[in-house]
Amino acid sequence: MNQKLYDRIDKSWRDYPIWNENLQYQVRVNQDGAIVNYAPINQAACDYLEATPLPNLVNSINAEVGELPQEFFAIFRVVLTPTGVLEVNPWWGWVQ
Repeated sequence: MNQKLYDRIDKSWRDYPIWNENLQYQVRVNQDGAIVNYAPINQAACDYLEATPLPNLVNSINAEVGELPQEFFAIFRVVLTPTGVLEVNPWWGWVQ
């Protein structure tokens, strides 16, 4: 599932980064690999959210409802660096 999420974000990330520090997000995906929810982890992630592909990749049905679906999901830590590197790793930590 890491690779599915990585590919989905990477293919949508067209612009060169305009931020100066890592943007860190907690991203939840359903069993099909679709993003159902995300949350910024650091202030830079909040400040530059609209410069990332995440808002456009969220499942539109879930975004409108504003709740997590009642289905299995996985949680990942997604980091977008100022050098254009994308990191996707399983979430190891407290769930927000």
